[in-house]
Amino acid sequence: MDLDDARGVIREQHRAVLATTRDDGTPQMSPVLVAVDDEGCALVSTRETAVKTRNLRRDPRSWLCVLPDGFFGRWVQVEGHAEIISLPEAMDGLEDYYRRLGYPGQANMFFRAQKQREREEVLTGFPRAWSYFLDWFVGYGRSPQRAIFWSVAIVGIGCLVFRPKHMEPQNSEHSARKYSAFWYSVDVYVPIIKLHDAEIWKPPLVRSSSSARGQIPLYRTMSG
Repeated sequence: MDLDDARGVIREQHRAVLATTRDDGTPQMSPVLVAVDDEGCALVSTRETAVKTRNLRRDPRSWLCVLPDGFFGRWVQVEGHAEIISLPEAMDGLEDYYRRLGYPGQANMFFRAQKQREREEVLTGFPRAWSYFLDWFVGYGRSPQRAIFWSVAIVGIGCLVFRPKHMEPQNSEHSARKYSAFWYSVDVYVPIIKLHDAEIWKPPLVRSSSSARGQIPLYRTMSG
């Protein structure tokens, strides 16, 4: 079997046994998951303290026996010299590795860890604050379902703040319209929807207790 055929097997079958050599020359074997990168190299993830890692640092020769999920069937053996890439340099590679294996959750974890490291070591000022926002709000785009939670929370707070007793129509011609704190909050939070509630209703103005010269807004609405 040539190398391209072997790579094709590894792209489809990820369970393997990795063999390294101990310091006395005897083999040490470990079950691993293996993938193939864009350069055609076999990828394996392990711990820095694992025996196979120590063995490969001393002697980079390695052997892989790739097996099917059901054990019996098509299998392939490949051998070569291993290159060890340690953290934090391995972050991008680990994301790629787990994505190729079909574990998007693990891949996203390493993607976020890389972004968090970049935030702490490189970013300052507004870019750093924006990085925190993206992390908490949508997990840097890898957890978009978080946006639903935060959106519901923000609209819920809006429903409490903009209760009917705290609102009044912009002008008298809208006084007969029914007010909804929910739709007003949605309109303020997502103005692109154009529900027009924010154009019809407004928080009332109350007189300052310290001065009769003017009026101050009790609440401010935000759009955009």
